[in-house]
Amino acid sequence: ELHVAVDVPCVRAGLSGPTGSGNYYSNVEFCIMVHRNFMYYVWKVLAIVYLLIISSFVCFAMDPVDDFGERINICLTLFLAAVAFLYVVGESLPKVPYLTLLDKLMLISFLFIFLAGVESLFAKNLHSSHGYGTKLDFFCSIIFPISYFGLNALLLGIGIRYRYRLINDRTGEEYQKALALDSKMKEVKTVTGGRRRKIQ
Repeated sequence: ELHVAVDVPCVRAGLSGPTGSGNYYSNVEFCIMVHRNFMYYVWKVLAIVYLLIISSFVCFAMDPVDDFGERINICLTLFLAAVAFLYVVGESLPKVPYLTLLDKLMLISFLFIFLAGVESLFAKNLHSSHGYGTKLDFFCSIIFPISYFGLNALLLGIGIRYRYRLINDRTGEEYQKALALDSKMKEVKTVTGGRRRKIQ
């Protein structure tokens, strides 16, 4: 089930072009605003990604020298699993020329898995030379989860606020900008109004 906001009328009138001959033509575009059911992605995508990230934090509880190979294997396996998962999820998402909220959350997840592997390397070297590898692991076991979930909470808060304003404030700047994302017309005049309904 999809939540679809349909603005009737939502009309843009203007000029398109120029064409190869240098001519401009009058165009009229009718627009609708479609909102995805985001709870599907919360349970089917984000929940699994969070489990992968939490699994990567297990590295900090392992010995920085004796278990170095296993730590790197865990990070590489989780990174490949996240890439494969992103590929599967991408099949159900539209191809858009900008980063969506889900894209940003996935990129942050990749970054933290990569940083967990880098930290394992530093912990091994520090433990071998100065004996500080265990202390670095303890420090990162606190900083990594706080940083990761803090960034996620920040991005989710911004995304939810943007979605709320987009749906409820049809005279706002975000709404007008979203309507004109793919428009290439000149001298655009927009008239909006509408209703919201659900479709199967």
